[in-house]
Amino acid sequence: MVYSLDLRKRAVEAVLVEKKQQKEVAALFGIERTTLSNWLKKAANGDLSRKPRMKTGGRVINDDVLIAYVKANPDAYLDEIAQALG
Repeated sequence: MVYSLDLRKRAVEAVLVEKKQQKEVAALFGIERTTLSNWLKKAANGDLSRKPRMKTGGRVINDDVLIAYVKANPDAYLDEIAQALG
């Protein structure tokens, strides 16, 4: 789940400034308590922003090639399609 920076700030503020319990804040904002705990750790370092996701470096398959393969092999499993198309 992706949470906005504003939500992160409000949740952390509720714990640190308003002195609410983590369990209460997690329920109030509809987040897991471990998520809130991670945000609090990040806030201690002064940065609540999300880390950029790692790119997998995968290759894009041509749509026409994929469609043609699936039409020719309608019962193929995903791993078979992946192996056939590289």
